Amino acid sequence: MPPAETGGPTKKGHMSINSYTDLIGHVGHNIAVAAYDTNGEPLRPSQAGRTTNVTIECETCSEVLADYPAVVSFNDSSSDCNAEIV
Repeated sequence: MPPAETGGPTKKGHMSINSYTDLIGHVGHNIAVAAYDTNGEPLRPSQAGRTTNVTIECETCSEVLADYPAVVSFNDSSSDCNAEIV
């Protein structure tokens, strides 16, 4: 999902989930995990090593539920996730 300026989540860089009550409202919604580069552009899984942050986004609400900076390097060896501490 692209950043807010191109029609994506309006709360990029903000975490809106802090409790059960915050999360329960998203049950049944379309949820996605996305990675972004330094320019805020979404990355494909094969590009995940260039990630500057990863988000959990509600596509139904266009809301960033959680946003974390990169602290690991991801290896794209298959559809499995393989992470290495940097």
